[in-house]
Amino acid sequence: MIIKPPHRLATRYDATDLVALVSQSSLGTAEIIWSSMAKPGESAYTVALRMARSENTSMSYRSAIVTDWGSGVMAALIGYRLPDRPQPIDPTVHPVAVPWLELRNETCGYWHLASLAVYPEHRGMGLGSALLHLVQPLQEMSDAKGVCLHVADRNLGARRLYERYGFRQTGSRPMAKGQWRNPGNDWLLYSR
Repeated sequence: MIIKPPHRLATRYDATDLVALVSQSSLGTAEIIWSSMAKPGESAYTVALRMARSENTSMSYRSAIVTDWGSGVMAALIGYRLPDRPQPIDPTVHPVAVPWLELRNETCGYWHLASLAVYPEHRGMGLGSALLHLVQPLQEMSDAKGVCLHVADRNLGARRLYERYGFRQTGSRPMAKGQWRNPGNDWLLYSR
């Protein structure tokens, strides 16, 4: 697949932007999960940077495409093909992540749109839609059955955007909140 400007494959140098955009799109859950993965004396941000700079984590720069008009990252898409079989959920994983992992196990063999985010100052320019146009070729290249994503039930703007691109709700799980505060009740599984 040829990616044309203003889009480009992310590099390790984009890690700080990937962390910021994943944090934004996760509605704060990413920080909770990163904190739970931190070693003594390590910050959640350090964990996130390590993941973004890695070669093979779910947040790796290798799974990201960014929008950049030459003055820096404005938006990013992170996604990857899910395994063909359900994966066991590690009992040590933070409870806030369990609903996501359960929903991922319902879409084995799909291409998972893990994060789509646009910096607030660049919203309303069609950047999210432009990145969504790349999803179909990415799915086809990975030989995935379809495309899936998770979205909060109260995130109506994102839900409308995904529905315009043919996504439909195919599952849900109650949010596990703990210390996380969010007005939503459920994580929704959207697929096409």
